[in-house]
Amino acid sequence: MQFEAIAALAESFEWKTIIFKCEDTEYRSGVISYLFKSFQEKSIQIDYISSLPSTDNDDGILEELHKLRKMQTTIFVLHMAPSLASRLVSSTKSLGMMKKGYAWILTDKTRNLLHSVDSEEHVQSMQGSLAHKGI
Repeated sequence: MQFEAIAALAESFEWKTIIFKCEDTEYRSGVISYLFKSFQEKSIQIDYISSLPSTDNDDGILEELHKLRKMQTTIFVLHMAPSLASRLVSSTKSLGMMKKGYAWILTDKTRNLLHSVDSEEHVQSMQGSLAHKGI
């Protein structure tokens, strides 16, 4: 249900393409399948799927973000554990990818980042992003 809601949000902003960033877990293929279906129903293209292992170091995260920064798409859906999301967000902010022109949509899983971090810096770095809250 959350991907349907996120796809509807993207449709309302008339976003035609997104990039999906997720954690590399055993559930990834099921999540991606559901994501594709939800976005396809709204005629929104998924340009790229970026999968990061939870054990990835900061250099690996930065390398992936540099690659994404060169792409045309600036709308991201983030679906990963709060611990990985926290590190990714910190790197995203330092690369200037949390400013005007970029959109970051957090799934319910990632939204928990806002409740689990004890650093005001991480909370501030998410300012301007949208989060889905499950019902």
